[in-house]
Amino acid sequence: MNIDDLAFRIGYFRNSKNLSARELSLRLGKSPTYINQIESRNFNISLPMLLDIIEVLEISCAEFFAD
Repeated sequence: MNIDDLAFRIGYFRNSKNLSARELSLRLGKSPTYINQIESRNFNISLPMLLDIIEVLEISCAEFFAD
């Protein structure tokens, strides 16, 4: 899985939970544009932050990484 796949999956699951990028960013304690930057592939994401995003989205790692 590459950064494009990660960005797509974050956007997909965020939208499926009816969360705006701003709301997800704020729930993570980040600036309102943080998720937009990740989804636009303008910012690399760390593994701990990815795990935090998965937790906030209330999905499992297995679900996030499933084909």
